[in-house]
Amino acid sequence: MSHLLSSDLQRKCRYAAAAFLLGVVLLAGSVTPGYAVTFECIPESCPCDPEIMAKKSECVRIKTDDCCKPPPCDFYQAIVLARASRNVDQKIQQEYGELVGLVPMQDYKNYLKTRSEELAKEHAKYSSCPDNYLAKRPYFDIEVESNCEILLSVPGGPGEPASLEEVKENSNACSEVVEADYAQAQKEAEFCDQLVQANPEEDLSTYLSQEVAGEEALVQSLEASLWKYYNRCTDVLGSKMQREVADKGIDALIDKALPKPPPKKAKPKKSKKKKTKPAKRG
Repeated sequence: MSHLLSSDLQRKCRYAAAAFLLGVVLLAGSVTPGYAVTFECIPESCPCDPEIMAKKSECVRIKTDDCCKPPPCDFYQAIVLARASRNVDQKIQQEYGELVGLVPMQDYKNYLKTRSEELAKEHAKYSSCPDNYLAKRPYFDIEVESNCEILLSVPGGPGEPASLEEVKENSNACSEVVEADYAQAQKEAEFCDQLVQANPEEDLSTYLSQEVAGEEALVQSLEASLWKYYNRCTDVLGSKMQREVADKGIDALIDKALPKPPPKKAKPKKSKKKKTKPAKRG
């Protein structure tokens, strides 16, 4: 196996969530060449009010048109997707326990079904984004035969070794998301030799523990970027948002960007007309 993550089985398992949650195939399938350079989705802090600064030497941030713009919807969606995959795999880990590492995984199809159902529940918590800014997130392979090197998959060709900076020149996604994807690949590279043996059909326990580790690296990187946004823009987000973040953490920012979907309308029940006896005549 020359490319660690290139088997159809593992691709299907890892990216089923992405296809479901975003409604498109983000990281696989045919993609036209010609990626653009990444762009920053986490804005800079707003400027200090010059008058207050001159009088009191105190920086009071003021909102302008080009500062502290919220990250695009898809940035938040990337966090939801990453969390969902991690949470689902952790839950399945707990349900299957150590037994899976000791016996062949005969019910692998049941695992995929369970994972799909749990992802659907996670996704139902938020509305989907109207646009797709992250359609060209990079896809990474781990090269087993070359010291577990991280390779950037190139459409129509073999993977190529690439640094993070080089990867950023081959994607039109948020640079913060690309950095998180790369952090996940780095974590997976740490398990490179073991992952060769961790076939999910035979040793789901080991496979899931390694998947969760990579997914956790992805989540932590994305959440760190969102905290960076909040810390830079706290002053202009308003006191209400500050209170909500103090209460719920950065989930308050996600809830605002991805509100809960409207409840499904219940099907109208058929009215049951009571049968009445005909009136007596005469």
